[in-house]
Amino acid sequence: MSGHDEIRAYWTRQWTEINPTVEPVAFDQRPDGTFEVTVHQIVKDLQGNLIFDGEVEHIYTVENDLLRKMDIEI
Repeated sequence: MSGHDEIRAYWTRQWTEINPTVEPVAFDQRPDGTFEVTVHQIVKDLQGNLIFDGEVEHIYTVENDLLRKMDIEI
């Protein structure tokens, strides 16, 4: 996925299927230069049923001062 339209479409789809709450709890730069943000994430379906409650890592790759990639590690 790349480009503004593709990213917007991805997040728009996500919000029609789930209701997430994400709170950053820690930040770290990894030896490979990526940035790790540990978040407490609560995900519910649109009826309010709990799907996930726990911590995950959002891994960001930055190149030339631009966000190039985001991965999620559970």
